Amino acid sequence: MDRRHFLTSTATGSIALMAANRQPLSADGTPDKKEEEIRVPKSKVLIVVGDATETFDSLYPYYRLIEAGFQPVVTAPEKRLYQMVLHEVKPGWTITNEWEGYSINADIAFKDIQPEEYIGIFFSGGRAPEVLNGACS
Repeated sequence: MDRRHFLTSTATGSIALMAANRQPLSADGTPDKKEEEIRVPKSKVLIVVGDATETFDSLYPYYRLIEAGFQPVVTAPEKRLYQMVLHEVKPGWTITNEWEGYSINADIAFKDIQPEEYIGIFFSGGRAPEVLNGACS
């Protein structure tokens, strides 16, 4: 199995990692069953969150990474439960409404991250980047 990685940028400037898999084919175009299957461990990708992380900006990439064969690892200043939020701009409005969203558990604290274990990082949106900027200063 050959794995190619592509970096794509979302509209908000966050970075997500995606993969494309290609299986060897036999002469008739079907998967080659003679090839020995190579088991590749799941590559880990950090998802950085904090209080007031945008729910959709966090959960959508979390599940897309799983679908693409990666292991998402949620990280934050501390290993604990974080409150996410939902944002909406109503048609004709110039302000954003914010509501309580789902909660998410951080799998690992920033201080416990071993960078060599990860192949990518995703920074979620919402107010969390502002909160984290102050917490990490």
